[in-house]
Amino acid sequence: MIDSLTERMNEVLPKITSPEFLSGKGLSNEIVFYIFDYPPEAELRIREFITFILDHIPKHRPTLRVKHINLFDLIVSYLKERNLLEKSFEKQRDKGDNSLINALQGVLKTEKLI
Repeated sequence: MIDSLTERMNEVLPKITSPEFLSGKGLSNEIVFYIFDYPPEAELRIREFITFILDHIPKHRPTLRVKHINLFDLIVSYLKERNLLEKSFEKQRDKGDNSLINALQGVLKTEKLI
């Protein structure tokens, strides 16, 4: 029996390699992206799935170039470069999640990460 997450995962490759998706049909000339939400406990399964998808896209669309960006890794690297990662851990430990979120809002603005 296939669970609902597996069913959804099975829909991703055909969706993101479809001509409609790749041409952005139905969109307002925006950059095309696909958001796939999943429960946190499925993280390791999804990591394997991403590897599978990245390996199989060239088989479906040989000319398609894909860039995989792991936002978690990106933010950790960014905080390390700015010597803020350890300070973030300390702030969270000493003052809690809300204090950390407030402190990082300016640092992690989209314009800065781009």
